[in-house]
Amino acid sequence: MKKIFTLSSLFLTSILFAQTESAFEKIKRMKQEQENSRQILKDAMANFALEASKLREQREEHKEATSNLIEVTSNLIEEHKEVIATLNATKLTQ
Repeated sequence: MKKIFTLSSLFLTSILFAQTESAFEKIKRMKQEQENSRQILKDAMANFALEASKLREQREEHKEATSNLIEVTSNLIEEHKEVIATLNATKLTQ
């Protein structure tokens, strides 16, 4: 009877050990997947920050280009006014 009890105890212990080992392997895989997910998220955040920085630079470049365009347009309007004034003055003297 004692022998049967010992054998059944050993059998149950081996089953529990196998299940515990399997659970540890699953935990190990889950931790690795979690670490992989963290790295993907970290990379995505770094890429997002880089793209945001590029967009800020482009916005500054566009602001400068717009400012330059406004200045050139203003100068052209002034020159146009001067040409019209000169033409009007020429017409009056003729």
